[in-house]
Amino acid sequence: MATPAPRPVPAQRRTPAQRPTVQHAAAARGTTVSTRSPGYGSRLKSAGLTMLAGGFLLLTVLVPPAALLIFIGVMPTVLAWIAEAPERRGISAAVGALNLAGVGVAVYFFVIGGPDPGRLPVYLSKVSVWVGMYGSAAIGWGLFMTIPPVIQAGDRYRRRQRLAELRRFRRDLVSEWGEEIAGPRPQRPDDAPPAV
Repeated sequence: MATPAPRPVPAQRRTPAQRPTVQHAAAARGTTVSTRSPGYGSRLKSAGLTMLAGGFLLLTVLVPPAALLIFIGVMPTVLAWIAEAPERRGISAAVGALNLAGVGVAVYFFVIGGPDPGRLPVYLSKVSVWVGMYGSAAIGWGLFMTIPPVIQAGDRYRRRQRLAELRRFRRDLVSEWGEEIAGPRPQRPDDAPPAV
């Protein structure tokens, strides 16, 4: 005679190990569940990108030459975004912020002078326009390349100073209380006794 299948334990009497997780339940249904829900930062970023895209589309309809000027001017930001890798995070933010500042100034002076489509080639022939747009992006690249090594060097210096301070404190304790206060010294590989 076949033994009956054991009855499932009610949910309120299950131990945590017996309770199915959300991932297991989703796998049983053949779906996937993300363990990380999008936070405030990702929603804010997507809202900002949506607003930028909407503003650019509105500008394209209202003032097409200014939109073309923005498109030409933000190329360094687009390239920085493409070149951004996980170990170099933040490059598009550094380049983009300064590049958008330079492009904003160029667009402002173009629109103030009258946004005539025939005036755009003459406006782009000025060196100061290119220096303003791409020079500000170059400053962003320079800041991104120089500031992290400077901060790392300062942090390394601070750690060395703290280590030297702790060693002086330890020497003072040993001189005041004796060698036993320092505890056993860890053996280094070169101090280890020879193996037999």
